[in-house]
Amino acid sequence: MLELKDIATSYGGARAISDMSFRVEHGEALAMLGRNGAGKTTTLKTIMGLLSSILGTVVFEGADITRQTPDHIAQLGIGYVPEDRRVFSGLTVSENLEAARKPSPKGQTTWTATKLLELFPEIARRENSMAGTLSGGEQQMLSIARAMMGNPSLLLLDEPSEGLAPVVVNRLGDALSALQEQGVSMVISEQNQRLARRVANRVILIDTGSPAFTGLFSDFDQDPSIAQRHLGV
Repeated sequence: MLELKDIATSYGGARAISDMSFRVEHGEALAMLGRNGAGKTTTLKTIMGLLSSILGTVVFEGADITRQTPDHIAQLGIGYVPEDRRVFSGLTVSENLEAARKPSPKGQTTWTATKLLELFPEIARRENSMAGTLSGGEQQMLSIARAMMGNPSLLLLDEPSEGLAPVVVNRLGDALSALQEQGVSMVISEQNQRLARRVANRVILIDTGSPAFTGLFSDFDQDPSIAQRHLGV
């Protein structure tokens, strides 16, 4: 479904990621782990076309999307949930969802507002409230639901648990697991390994902008020194 081949991206002349290569198959969830500043957000923004790679290739559904515009990439079926959520604070929950409504590239509408509000009852109760009045956890749920209103086949999530209480993180885990079980492929960047493990069974560990490990969580766990070296735990 998605493949990155030797991607390199720079910020202001400084190399942020390099030699970034991995694959995500249909229906698979891949967890992206790493310290703050390791290059996780840069990788997601590069896939989404928000940053231009200087080397390498990004392939989605067999098409080269390297250096395509974000709107074109979204139309191809990639949804993006940024780290800072970016809900439309002056619109209601319902209006936020409606603003993002579009069919999949194949013209299908699997995810509707009704279905997503069932998945996130917390925001269903606030359907007519302004998004700016929601709690942080509710805004995160709205951000995910809004991304799904575009009926993507691949969802990119940047630190969805950041700043949220454990009970809210647990609810996010329930919802993301439900999406994954219904065939939505994901790349989830996370500091919270418990959440990452609930959603994904494969992991890429990024250190100083390059992959340090790629494989199953079961293989990752067999060598604790990997986490000690690259995550500082």
